[in-house]
Amino acid sequence: MPREEQSLPSPAPGEVEPPPLHRYTPPVKVFIHTLGCRVNQYESRLMQEALASLPGEGELHLVNTCTVTALADRKGRKLVRQLRREHPGAVVVAVGCQGEAAAGELLSAGADLVLGNRDKARIRERILAFLQGRTTKNTSWPPLAEERITAFPRSRALLKVQD
Repeated sequence: MPREEQSLPSPAPGEVEPPPLHRYTPPVKVFIHTLGCRVNQYESRLMQEALASLPGEGELHLVNTCTVTALADRKGRKLVRQLRREHPGAVVVAVGCQGEAAAGELLSAGADLVLGNRDKARIRERILAFLQGRTTKNTSWPPLAEERITAFPRSRALLKVQD
């Protein structure tokens, strides 16, 4: 957002002109709520740094969700409802696994914006676009590129679920 400039009275001859005064616009207050694994904790910290000094005013509550169990799903929806009730003027953003798996449920619970895991790397850009009215409440995610393994030396593949 552009800053408004105010000018001071003109200096007397021979005096140095002071710089213009800028009206301070406080940044959006960002609160991160993390559910789930250590990976989510790490990613929440990265998102917190990305959202530091977000221009604008007000509050933004970001819920980094998990959907490993039905209990995790309930906790995510409950937290979104609680934030909506306790902070009615705030923007509530749900991001993460549950955002991809059950975006409609999070929107029904009161989230203003639902983003998936793929949006975490561009969280600042996505939230700014939403705040400026350039995007909708829910993002549709394009399918991942199909990758095929042509040969595998074992009969069972190892799948890393979380760090």
